[in-house]
Amino acid sequence: MRYLAIIGMVLTLTTSMSDPASLPDNTLQTVSSIANIVYTGLTVVIVIVAIWSLALTRKQMRENKKQSDAALAASAKQSQAAIDAVHEQIKASEQQSQASIDVVYEQIKASERQAQEAIHSQQKPVIIPTSSVEAIYVPNSATSGKSYRTIDLENAGLGIALNVWGTVASLDAGGKYYCSVQSSFLIPHEIETVRFGQEEFAYPYAVFDVFNLFPMRESGYDTRLMLTYKDVFDNKYLTVFDKSPGFGWKQVTLKKVERTMYEVAEEMSLHKQGQDELFPPGA
Repeated sequence: MRYLAIIGMVLTLTTSMSDPASLPDNTLQTVSSIANIVYTGLTVVIVIVAIWSLALTRKQMRENKKQSDAALAASAKQSQAAIDAVHEQIKASEQQSQASIDVVYEQIKASERQAQEAIHSQQKPVIIPTSSVEAIYVPNSATSGKSYRTIDLENAGLGIALNVWGTVASLDAGGKYYCSVQSSFLIPHEIETVRFGQEEFAYPYAVFDVFNLFPMRESGYDTRLMLTYKDVFDNKYLTVFDKSPGFGWKQVTLKKVERTMYEVAEEMSLHKQGQDELFPPGA
């Protein structure tokens, strides 16, 4: 701008000196032309400088905006990372809390099971044979009858034994085994004579649970008693006794089972009855 002012003064002086009497016309015109050229050139330079300065300013603004955007993005990323970290901590805390709750719940369940088992044990019936197997014959006419086996059973436990039913099998019986004539119940510390026979309602298999109905011949025992029964809590038990001629009864097992021998026999009886209805004799 200072240069433009100087050029303006030169042009003013040139104009004032353009008196035909003071200088020749050609000299004045030459000086005026030079001054105009210089003025125009400087104006162009100033415009170029202004454009360049504007371009630099815009570039700087873009750089500043880019840096600002990068800073905002970094800040947002850090904030999100902090939020994610807090969420992970909350999640980990919830998992730990849930794990603690699960542990407490399992402890409560274990305590409940122990308490329940303690109550059930106090009311658990325990059936034992107290006599040898006696063979009896009951005539139903002058020429026929039925053979039975009887055993005295005692409930040596503290709870009532329900649905007492089972089998007795001897190795000298020619492969035959006898089933309870009917299910019974035994109250604690009382002895009842139970009758076993060869009825239509019978246990249909040679094995219950993992135990054969007959004792192993090489074991030295000749008779096996197998009974299942329930307690008042609907727990189901299997008890097995083997008898030897010289040493009496020996308990083989007393365990809980999912089903009783009576339930298995009843299921087979119902199945057979259904088959008979579908395919009646003589059809």
